[in-house]
Amino acid sequence: MYIPDGGAHGSTAEILRTNSFVSVLPLLYVRDEALRLALLAVGTAAMGKGKNLYGQGLQEMGRALRDEKRARSEALLVAPRFMGMFEILFGANVDPNLQARSWRSHAEGELALMKSRGPGAFREGIAHQIFVEGRMVPIIAGVRMRRRTLLNEPEWKTIPRSKHPKTPKDTLLDVLADIPEVMEYADLLSSSSSSSSSSSGVGNDESRRNAIAKCQRLDAE
Repeated sequence: MYIPDGGAHGSTAEILRTNSFVSVLPLLYVRDEALRLALLAVGTAAMGKGKNLYGQGLQEMGRALRDEKRARSEALLVAPRFMGMFEILFGANVDPNLQARSWRSHAEGELALMKSRGPGAFREGIAHQIFVEGRMVPIIAGVRMRRRTLLNEPEWKTIPRSKHPKTPKDTLLDVLADIPEVMEYADLLSSSSSSSSSSSGVGNDESRRNAIAKCQRLDAE
């Protein structure tokens, strides 16, 4: 199996651990009602009670975001992730595109909560654990939208890891975070190539150079 920059990246336990933030859920569960309802919705969906709890969780999330103290809670960072999980596993909408948009709205909500805190808030502690194990969801949403994400910015790839060495998983996610931007360039090139104006040709060349430079950097990584 190929591992980028396959040198020492901490202990074996750290490398293999993929869902360790689950270990802090009992602590976070009691800190905010929105997270509690989201977890209950997922846990009771098979018994037919999840939908009502999910709706209550959405309302509680709205109230939490209007409360400055609750909006800064680490527990609230996790709530959109479980609401998105509910949509994936138990969303009953007959239109899969609408269901996908509902999931994406939770991913975008989680990203907005990260952005409001800034990368420096995720250097250590529970917030760090939540970030390194949760950024895949907003990145995948970016891939689906074919639009670059702030998690591709250098500060978001370095500052949260300034007190902890990167694992191979972190390195792979750094590369994955670049993919939405490459896809955005590809779409831009495709749309601009159909235009006959001279100004679009200049923009097309610049986009092509940016896309090539991005791909070359990814290949080097």
